[in-house]
Amino acid sequence: MFISHFSKWKWYKIYFTFYHSIYFKHMLSRTRKTIVTFGVILAVALLAPYILTGNSVAWVAMIFLLLSPFLYPLIYLSYYCPRTLVCFYFIPSENEQIEIKKTFNMAEVKNYKLSLNFYNNVLNDQYDALLDTEEYFLIYRTIRKALVSEPLTILVIDKKENRKVLGNDDQDFLDFMIPKCKHYVKKR
Repeated sequence: MFISHFSKWKWYKIYFTFYHSIYFKHMLSRTRKTIVTFGVILAVALLAPYILTGNSVAWVAMIFLLLSPFLYPLIYLSYYCPRTLVCFYFIPSENEQIEIKKTFNMAEVKNYKLSLNFYNNVLNDQYDALLDTEEYFLIYRTIRKALVSEPLTILVIDKKENRKVLGNDDQDFLDFMIPKCKHYVKKR
């Protein structure tokens, strides 16, 4: 069991590191990157004449257009960013789940201070990416079905807090996780 504590500022840093190092480089397909790039260039081209004439509404629209991919997830993240994230190697048995719930006092879950999901926060599954930084491991998975995509899973394990569980110099954990991940990114 991995128990990691994070502040909101730490979650913001994790978010930007994730989107820069994993999502834009490895997860976003080339066609989507092309569409986004073309859309931004088209929007700038359409707003440019209004900006050059000094229209303040065009400036606001341009700033909003450029910042919206960052603002929407940050607004969500400012509300829901757990202070404590608990991850498991395998799904605990029912008796272990009861003991863990008693240990963490489940009243905290309603306030989004604790992320304790016995079925989602499990490392014994296939994942899309593993990001290895000096401070933490970030494990990412998105599930896409035919027409509906389920919520993505982002698990973060703080290396300092979980030094004993991770094994000798993190190598035991990496040997366990790398075969389960499509992409391994080491950022140090």
